[in-house]
Amino acid sequence: MVQKLQDKLRFRQGVIILESLVVIVILVVLTVAVFQFAILQIAHQAVNAAAMEGARVACRASFGTSTQQAVTEDAVIAVLEVNGVEASNVDVTVTDSANSVKVDITVPLDDLSVPDWLANFGFSTGSMEFRSVATGWK
Repeated sequence: MVQKLQDKLRFRQGVIILESLVVIVILVVLTVAVFQFAILQIAHQAVNAAAMEGARVACRASFGTSTQQAVTEDAVIAVLEVNGVEASNVDVTVTDSANSVKVDITVPLDDLSVPDWLANFGFSTGSMEFRSVATGWK
């Protein structure tokens, strides 16, 4: 009787260890996902801030569209660089209408300093991009 009880306890200890390992692995993956999502949100906020600054600068520029485009691109790149975003492949489009200016920014995630930790688990952000549009009123 005592031997049967000891065998059941040994078997139960093995099951507890196995269940604990499964739960720990899931918790580690979720923790990594939360940290990567937070870093992605910070980078997305930097792109949004750059779009808003670009719209502000484009509204204040009262000269030709080629100069307006260049000044807006410089302002966008400056904001992105301050926030740690590599500005080599940033696409900035300025659309000027009668009473508003629309600035459209596209930044590939490869250019951002965001680690791709979840790629090991099948969730890669490598081919994605952030896009932000801001409108400034004249």
